[in-house]
Amino acid sequence: MYKPETKNIVQGKIKIKTHPKESVDKEIKTFSDRNGRENTNLQKCIVYAQDAPDKYTDGVASLSKKLSGVNDKLQVAKPAFETLLTELTELRQNSKNKSDPYHAERKEFLKEINKAKKDYDKEMKKREQELVTEYRLKLEETLRGVDPLH
Repeated sequence: MYKPETKNIVQGKIKIKTHPKESVDKEIKTFSDRNGRENTNLQKCIVYAQDAPDKYTDGVASLSKKLSGVNDKLQVAKPAFETLLTELTELRQNSKNKSDPYHAERKEFLKEINKAKKDYDKEMKKREQELVTEYRLKLEETLRGVDPLH
């Protein structure tokens, strides 16, 4: 983790020089010491801070490789999705342009069913009227005393 080499870091106009481990240890000793915990934590923080630029560049390189892999897979998948999109578009257009081939037959069949239903209703009303008329005559004849059977 810790690299004992010295590096120069430029921050704004101020040049900060990173120290080898001995210099870092001296600087750490100047801070207050609470049972050695602050010392250890501070040493860890300084080591992590010194390793951060290397980890950053490694992370960027790793991420770049992964993203290029994803990009390659997307380029491979793109033609399949474009083909699928064109087929879906064609299907939508065909469904709008094409009507049901049995639409006319179905419509005619439904008209015939409705006509038959109306005819049946008319026939039933006609028979109902005939029965009402027949029973009315029989009732009148019975009331007058005429025997309808003779």
